[in-house]
Amino acid sequence: KKKNINCGVAHFSTIKPLDKTFLKKLINSSKILISVEENLKSGGFGSSILEFMSEIGNQKNIPNIKIMGLEDKFVDKYGSQKELVDHSGLNVTELTRKMEKCVKK
Repeated sequence: KKKNINCGVAHFSTIKPLDKTFLKKLINSSKILISVEENLKSGGFGSSILEFMSEIGNQKNIPNIKIMGLEDKFVDKYGSQKELVDHSGLNVTELTRKMEKCVKK
């Protein structure tokens, strides 16, 4: 509300099996989908979304997709979950900044 952005949050408890019915509703009702996960972006939930979108084919209003997660590289930091989330740019402050940048494009 503070940023005048119309958005929502959808929680998927599993990548497999993927809730394709719910995901299709999100795809059809969104301009942008942002996947956030504390895991590698490569082969993760965001990749599952892209794979599903390729299966459903040419739809009219396909949303832009942004995947936020860990880069595909060796771990260079050890610590608590909070420390690793901060180090990886997946904390609330960094995610908010990145999401605002996506919406402004």
